[in-house]
Amino acid sequence: MQNTSTDERVAEMRLELHDFMMGFAQGDAERMATLHRSNWALAAQIEQLRRHPLVAALGDELLAAIATRAIDPSAEARYLAARLREVDAEAAQEAADAAALASQADPDLPPQYRDQMLATITLIAKDALRIPTLETRNSDSLDFHTCSVWGIREALIDAYEEGFHIAP
Repeated sequence: MQNTSTDERVAEMRLELHDFMMGFAQGDAERMATLHRSNWALAAQIEQLRRHPLVAALGDELLAAIATRAIDPSAEARYLAARLREVDAEAAQEAADAAALASQADPDLPPQYRDQMLATITLIAKDALRIPTLETRNSDSLDFHTCSVWGIREALIDAYEEGFHIAP
C-alpha cells in the first residue's frame, strides 16, 4: 500500500514539475530544451544552487525527489519539448488544412464569409462527427470515416443553425 501512495505522490510531483516547466518555457520547445541540459540532481543537493530562482521555485519535497533521482527533470523536459513540437506541427497542419479548404470554397462566396465557413465546418466535423480534419490525406484509413446517424444529424443541425444565424 505504501508503494502505491508513493507512486501517486511521485506522479503528482511530476505534474507539478510539468506545470512549472511549461510556465518557464512559455510554450516554446527551444526554451524547454535549456531545461533538459541542466544537472538537476546536483542542483537539488547543493544548498547554494538551491537558491537559484529556477531551482528555488520548486518545493522541498520535489527537490528531494530530484536529488534521489526518483524524478528526472531532464527527461521530463525532453518529453515536454517533444510534445510542444508535436503541438506546433499539429497547428501548422491545421493551418495548411484551412488554406487547402479555402482554395476549394465557392469562389462566389464573399471572402469575409469563406474563412468563417471553413472554420465552422471544420469545427462541426471535429465535434459532431469526430473527424479531425477535412483535408484529403490520401489514405483510406484517414479519409473514410464511419459516422453514427445521430452524429450526422447533429452535424447537419449545427450547419443549418450556423447558416440561419449568419443569413442576412
